[in-house]
Parts: sequence; structure tokens; C-alpha cells
Amino acid sequence: MPNKIRYFFFIVSAVLLTASALGGDRVPVLLESGAALFFLVCGVAYFFAEWRVNRKFYLKIANLQEQLNQSFNEILSEAAEDIGLDRTLAVLGSDRPEKPEKRDLFAQMEFSKSLFNKEINLFRQKNKIIKDLNDKILFSKQQLEAVFDAQDDALCIVDPDQRISRLNKAYAKYCAKGLKALLGQKSHEMFPGVKRINPDHLAARTFETGEMISAIPFETPGPDDRLYFLFNTYPIVSEGKTLYVLEHFRNVTAEKKMNEQLIRSANLASIGTMIAGIAHEMNNPLSGIAGCAANMLASPETYGMNNKGQERIKDILDSSSRAEHILKGLLDLSRKKESQFIIMNITPVIERALQSIHLEGYSQIKKTMAMDPGVRPVVNCDPTRVTQVFINLLSNATFSVLDRAKQEEALGRGREYQPEIRILIKKRDSYLHLSFTDNGLGIPQDKLTQIFDPFFTTRPPGQGTGLGLSICHKIMLEHNGRITVETYDRGNTCFTVDFPLTGAA
Repeated sequence: MPNKIRYFFFIVSAVLLTASALGGDRVPVLLESGAALFFLVCGVAYFFAEWRVNRKFYLKIANLQEQLNQSFNEILSEAAEDIGLDRTLAVLGSDRPEKPEKRDLFAQMEFSKSLFNKEINLFRQKNKIIKDLNDKILFSKQQLEAVFDAQDDALCIVDPDQRISRLNKAYAKYCAKGLKALLGQKSHEMFPGVKRINPDHLAARTFETGEMISAIPFETPGPDDRLYFLFNTYPIVSEGKTLYVLEHFRNVTAEKKMNEQLIRSANLASIGTMIAGIAHEMNNPLSGIAGCAANMLASPETYGMNNKGQERIKDILDSSSRAEHILKGLLDLSRKKESQFIIMNITPVIERALQSIHLEGYSQIKKTMAMDPGVRPVVNCDPTRVTQVFINLLSNATFSVLDRAKQEEALGRGREYQPEIRILIKKRDSYLHLSFTDNGLGIPQDKLTQIFDPFFTTRPPGQGTGLGLSICHKIMLEHNGRITVETYDRGNTCFTVDFPLTGAA
């Protein structure tokens, strides 16, 4: 029966009972007894209904209390594991709340409130611990990203479709694109020069087998010279399955050039032990040949020589002089001279070398020298020996651009070609980096590995001894420096000279 109807009948019965009581003898006894009975029935029905409602409410409270108690036990157990027993007791602040023994609704509600507050405090402490852990994880992530981006080698992580999901700044620099522009792109379509080694097959093999691929070499043109890389792959595994692959492009350009210099130095050292004795032995017969030729040329009548004979004697003298010059170069290559090192500005030495070239057509060459802002070109060097290096490099560049000028003139393109030698001074790591670039004939790629070997020359027969660059290489080793060469397209050859920077620089 709805509550409103119960209330209505209870009030009606109360009114009838009151009316019968006030009526006295005028109200029949039967009606008065009926009103009293009706009032009693309505009262019992009303209080029974209220009892049912209160009992239902109490059962709900008890059920909620049981669920809350179970939840509190679970949270208490988790908190003891996650934040530690000491912190858990500190959060509770006292012993765990005891469930009241009396079946008192208000006591149960008070207990539930206390338990709920304790549970909230545990939640807050656990959330604080989680937040602290998240902050530490975020900081670790930032540290790893900083390490990832600080690598000079190019790194990227690809998914099974071999699309880039992460990359570092070095990878973006080599690709000459922004980080965001590379995300989602095919890795092997972005990195220059890598397609030559079929890296998609290598990465696919790592995905299929979990096998690490290492040290696959390839090369690519760089902004200044060629760059050499080793391609590596590393699987990123979860639950026995390769989810991603890390591709590592290791730049080994500096190592390759250093190894080439070490090999060249070893070759020069072995040759040096040989040529010193040979040069000394050859000087004696050459001196005799030159002396006899000079005597014959001084008294041609005594030896019955005509003009043709005298010309041949002159050829003998010229050849012996050339042989002596070659032997002198060999002795310079094999002999360690006493050098006088001073700390000085290298720029005047270069300018003096530019003024020391006296070759026909040299004045027609455009010569420029530039230096990066903020660079102090101060090195510890022997100016005499270093001048020899610069003169040799400038002379070679002059011959190259003048030869090309003759070729262009023969092809009718003389007016379009401007011979040029560019000198650039900049700082690279802990070295002062000097580059001598010309737009001459260039050097064939297959000749670059021999360019510093003794007696090797790209000049026509009779126009070079092949010792100049070997001596330059030796001088740079004495200065703890290095000399390298790169040639690009026709008309672009660059010799680089690196001096260790002094503390003053």
C-alpha cells in the first residue's frame, strides 16, 4: 500500500476515534469500538511499513558497509605493498577503525564515514606516490631523449612497415629535413646514399628473426666532402616478438681518414728507411756525371764537339740537375729536420705563400681568403715548413686551374670559365681547419688513395717529381696535424689542412 494512502487512513481513523470519544453516550458503542479498532489496525500497518523501510535501509547500509570494509582491506593491502607499511600506518594515524558491535544505524554510519575517510587518505597517498613515479619516469624519458639527440650518429626507430616512429637530431641533419617532416616516412627513402646496400631487406630480416645486423658500409656526398657510414640494426623485443627496430647510422668518416693516414705514414716510414741510403749512393755518380758534362761543355773544341753535341751535353746536365733535385726531395722526406716551432697567427703565412707563386698566368686567377667569425687562427708551427706546405698546395691548384683554362679555351668556352682558388679558415672540433679549393681539372676518384705516395703525380711526365705532397704529409705529421683531399664534380678539388689549436685559440 502506498505511503500516502496509509497516512490518509491513519489520519481518518484518528479523527473518527477522537470524534467518538468527544461524543460520549450519543455515539453508539459499536461505532466507537469500530473506530478504535480501525485506528489500531491503521497504526499497526503504518508502524509495520516504517519498520520495513528502516530494515531495508539498514540492510543496505550493512551491505554498503561490508563492501566498504572489503574495499578498505584491499586498498590497505595494496598500499602496504606500494607505499610501504610505515607510510600506510602514518596515513591511518591510529589503529584501524573497529566495526561497532551494536546494531546501531548511526554508529554504523559513523564507522562507514571514518573508514571512507581513511580510504580516501590512502588513495591520496597512493596517487602522490604514483605522481612522483610519473615525474621520475618523465625526467628519465627527457634524459634519454637528450642522450638520443646528443649522439653524432644518426638513430631512428622504425615499425614493421619500416616507417620512422622516432629519430634523433643527427638523423634529421643528415636528411636535411625537420624532425616532424620525417616521422611516418620510410627510413630508407629519407637517408641519403643508404639505398645502395638494400637496408629494407636487412631491417626486414631483423624483424623476422630478431637478428642484429652490424657494420654494413656505405657512403654519401656531404656538404664539404664525402661521408662514410656503417649501417646497423638492433631489435626492440617485447614478449619474444620484435615490435620495432633501431637503425644506427654510424659516421666513420674521421676514422676512415685517420686509418688512411696511418697506412700512408707506415708506407712513408718504410720507404724512408730505404731511400736515405739510396739517395746518398746516387749522389756520388750524379756528381761525377755532372762534373764531366760541365768540363766537356766548357771546352767543346778539346773534345771535338759540334753544336749538336753541345746540346746533348746540356741535356745531360739538365737531367743530372733534375736527378739531384729528386734526390734532395727524397732526403727531405726521409730526414727529420730540426724544426723551430712558435705560436703565431697562421694568416700572414698563407698571405706570404700566395705572394710567393710566380707562375705564368697566376695573376689571372681569382684568389679569395675567408675566415669564419670568431675564429682565432693561432697555432704552434714552424713557419718555414708550413710555408712549404702552402706553396705546394697553391702551386698544384694553379697548375690545375690553368690547365683547365687551356682546355676551355680550346673548346671555345674560355670566356665562361674563371680560374679560382678559395681559401677558408674555420674551427672544427679542436683543430684549425684550412681548406684550399680550386675549380681546376680535379683528381680521379681512383687516384685519391695514392695522392700522398712518393713519386705519384697526376702531372704529365717531366712536369712533377711526385714528392711535393708526400713532403707536405710528413710536415703535417710533425705538427701533429693532418692533410686530406677530396674531389667532387669536375672542377672542384679541396685539400684540407688541420692544425691543433693552441690554448690561446
